[in-house]
Amino acid sequence: MKQSKIDQLKKIFLYSGIYLEADEYDDELQLDSIQFISLIVEIEKQFSIKIDEEHFADDTLKSFNDFLNLL
Repeated sequence: MKQSKIDQLKKIFLYSGIYLEADEYDDELQLDSIQFISLIVEIEKQFSIKIDEEHFADDTLKSFNDFLNLL
């Protein structure tokens, strides 16, 4: 199940123009605000979840794994 989530999330990142290798999952992403919001919207849509707005302000979503841990 976890691998399936990883694969789905990778597709969302690729769709947003962000390609990552497995060894980069903990690296800080260099996202502009449009990329960040696009990722949030697509993740919410694909996984049928609502990401709490607290994650937008406190800068907790810095890496691929940070996004993955939300799921």
